[in-house]
Amino acid sequence: LRGPLALDALESELNLISWSLETAFPKQLLPEEIDQIRAISKQMPKTSRDGGVRAKWITEGAIRKTLIDLLNNTKPGDEVLIALFYLSDREVIEAIKQAAINGARIRMILDANRDAFGREKNGIPNRIVALELRDLAVKYDISILWADTHGEQYHCKVLAIHNAVTGKNQLCLGSGNWTRRNLADLNLEANVLVENSELTMDRFKFYFDALWFNSDGYRHTLDFSEWEETGWDAKWKTWLYRFQEWSGLSTF
Repeated sequence: LRGPLALDALESELNLISWSLETAFPKQLLPEEIDQIRAISKQMPKTSRDGGVRAKWITEGAIRKTLIDLLNNTKPGDEVLIALFYLSDREVIEAIKQAAINGARIRMILDANRDAFGREKNGIPNRIVALELRDLAVKYDISILWADTHGEQYHCKVLAIHNAVTGKNQLCLGSGNWTRRNLADLNLEANVLVENSELTMDRFKFYFDALWFNSDGYRHTLDFSEWEETGWDAKWKTWLYRFQEWSGLSTF
């Protein structure tokens, strides 16, 4: 990060450090260091020439609010691209449904939640949430593919909303998984919202489409049916997912 956005990120981190004054750091030295850094940062320019591009530093609960607002405000003709490691937050899931109802075209690439640090997982939450969203495909324009992983994890956390006719370009990405733990002020997370940057959107769409269509000669994504949950497995995993998301007793 550079420019005014970097200053926002710096101020956010300084606030976190300020909360840690009861640690082994000398209680007097640390505030002095923070004050010195803030004094230097105030001398830096607060604005930049961006040609209408806007960027915003958002953290924790503000990430959830931003995602929901962006999705709820979609219009017919908007294209929604989602690339995601974990999807379980109920408010965000409802906002995705609302975007579909609004008439947006939705494409999602999800991790199948199969692998975690050399251990095999049961597919919760993504496979269950994807099954719920897949039901909308009967009536609305929503498509889901799985990242074709082989022991690694598909660790993206990106929402992109694009409309070539209206010029809408909104990109929200960063560290925050779309889970209660990450979006309800429990974990420390940070994202950046970039708006009105056609170049940034073009670059992300190039990446996303290469994975979606496997157009570079490699297999990056799999059809939904490859990891689709069915029968009794789908039922008990749904119950378990709902309990884990509600209680926080989970690894996501």
